[in-house]
Amino acid sequence: MIDFIDPLIVAERIATTENTKYLSIQDIKDELRDGEEGVSGIGTLGKKTIYIM
Repeated sequence: MIDFIDPLIVAERIATTENTKYLSIQDIKDELRDGEEGVSGIGTLGKKTIYIM
């Protein structure tokens, strides 16, 4: 059973990681209740983009 806060932690880390950095489960496993066993998948690029106007 997945902890209800774990998806929020994952989404927050993806959203606040720059889009040029690769984020893996290894990077966030210490913040999750069940660690690496609590989630599955390989990884993703971050989604944070800074626009200078």
